[in-house]
Amino acid sequence: MKALKRVCITYHMQTMISKPSDSTREYDTAESCIVIPMVEEIANDILEKQSGSAHAPRILLNELACYQGYENGIFLIAEEVK
Repeated sequence: MKALKRVCITYHMQTMISKPSDSTREYDTAESCIVIPMVEEIANDILEKQSGSAHAPRILLNELACYQGYENGIFLIAEEVK
Protein backbone atom coordinates (compact mmCIF):
# COMPACT_ATOMS: atom_id res chain seq x y z
CA MET A 1 0.00 0.00 0.00
CA LYS A 2 1.24 3.49 -0.85
CA ALA A 3 2.09 5.99 1.86
CA LEU A 4 -0.85 8.19 2.84
CA LYS A 5 -0.83 11.88 3.70
CA ARG A 6 -3.51 13.34 5.92
CA VAL A 7 -5.09 16.45 4.40
CA CYS A 8 -7.44 18.78 6.26
CA ILE A 9 -9.99 20.35 3.90
CA THR A 10 -11.74 23.44 5.26
CA TYR A 11 -14.99 24.35 3.52
CA HIS A 12 -18.07 26.54 3.82
CA MET A 13 -21.59 25.16 3.79
CA GLN A 14 -24.28 27.53 2.48
CA THR A 15 -28.02 27.84 2.08
CA MET A 16 -29.68 30.86 0.49
CA ILE A 17 -32.00 32.55 2.99
CA SER A 18 -33.17 35.44 0.79
CA LYS A 19 -35.76 35.01 -1.91
CA PRO A 20 -34.36 34.51 -5.44
CA SER A 21 -36.23 37.68 -6.51
CA ASP A 22 -34.45 39.82 -3.88
CA SER A 23 -31.87 42.23 -5.30
CA THR A 24 -29.33 41.17 -2.65
CA ARG A 25 -28.74 37.51 -1.95
CA GLU A 26 -28.17 36.45 1.63
CA TYR A 27 -26.80 33.09 2.75
CA ASP A 28 -26.68 31.14 5.97
CA THR A 29 -23.03 30.03 6.08
CA ALA A 30 -21.18 27.65 8.38
CA GLU A 31 -17.55 26.53 8.27
CA SER A 32 -16.41 22.98 8.75
CA CYS A 33 -13.42 20.78 7.99
CA ILE A 34 -12.66 17.14 7.34
CA VAL A 35 -9.37 15.25 7.53
CA ILE A 36 -8.93 12.75 4.70
CA PRO A 37 -6.05 10.28 4.33
CA MET A 38 -4.92 10.42 0.67
CA VAL A 39 -2.30 8.81 -1.50
CA GLU A 40 0.70 11.10 -1.73
CA GLU A 41 0.31 12.03 -5.41
CA ILE A 42 -3.29 13.21 -4.98
CA ALA A 43 -2.58 14.93 -1.67
CA ASN A 44 0.35 16.83 -3.17
CA ASP A 45 -1.76 17.94 -6.13
CA ILE A 46 -4.52 19.27 -3.86
CA LEU A 47 -2.03 20.94 -1.52
CA GLU A 48 -0.28 22.64 -4.45
CA LYS A 49 -3.26 23.63 -6.60
CA GLN A 50 -5.90 23.97 -3.86
CA SER A 51 -9.40 24.43 -5.36
CA GLY A 52 -7.83 24.38 -8.85
CA SER A 53 -6.90 20.72 -8.45
CA ALA A 54 -8.87 18.20 -10.48
CA HIS A 55 -8.81 16.09 -7.30
CA ALA A 56 -10.48 18.70 -5.06
CA PRO A 57 -13.40 16.81 -3.46
CA ARG A 58 -16.23 19.07 -4.67
CA ILE A 59 -18.90 16.37 -4.82
CA LEU A 60 -17.94 15.08 -1.37
CA LEU A 61 -18.15 18.59 0.13
CA ASN A 62 -21.56 19.15 -1.44
CA GLU A 63 -22.77 15.83 -0.05
CA LEU A 64 -21.42 16.61 3.44
CA ALA A 65 -23.16 19.99 3.36
CA CYS A 66 -26.45 18.36 2.32
CA TYR A 67 -26.16 15.85 5.17
CA GLN A 68 -26.00 18.84 7.53
CA GLY A 69 -28.98 20.68 6.03
CA TYR A 70 -27.18 23.07 3.68
CA GLU A 71 -27.52 23.43 -0.09
CA ASN A 72 -23.84 23.32 -1.06
CA GLY A 73 -20.26 22.98 0.11
CA ILE A 74 -17.50 25.32 -1.07
CA PHE A 75 -13.81 24.38 -0.90
CA LEU A 76 -11.73 26.95 1.00
CA ILE A 77 -8.27 25.57 1.76
CA ALA A 78 -6.33 22.32 2.06
CA GLU A 79 -3.57 21.87 4.63
CA GLU A 80 -1.38 18.92 5.44
CA VAL A 81 -1.89 17.42 8.89
CA LYS A 82 1.48 16.43 10.36
